[in-house]
Amino acid sequence: MLPDICYPSEQNPVKQLYGELNLSTIMQEELRGRTILAVTNDASIDINNQVLAYLPGETVVYEAVDDIVRDDPNDRLPFPVEFLNSLTPTGMPPYKLNLKLGCIII
Repeated sequence: MLPDICYPSEQNPVKQLYGELNLSTIMQEELRGRTILAVTNDASIDINNQVLAYLPGETVVYEAVDDIVRDDPNDRLPFPVEFLNSLTPTGMPPYKLNLKLGCIII
């Protein structure tokens, strides 16, 4: 069983951990102990986007390459672009990565 501190006291853990902080001037030391763990990539992406909303500035969206490159043109399988864009393999960023100037990237 996890200690009570591991369970958020409100439904929005992002608001609980970061709501009172001024994220535009935050120092790394202030973030120590304010970690949200996610079980899936999709949950992690949602949490990252919520935290990003607290940061000042304009969001810039970066899109990944959406094509499979093969050496042999006959070995190419026809994957629809929409299918490739919907995948978020373990250890890879999403197809559309939202960032702001000064945000922390891990």
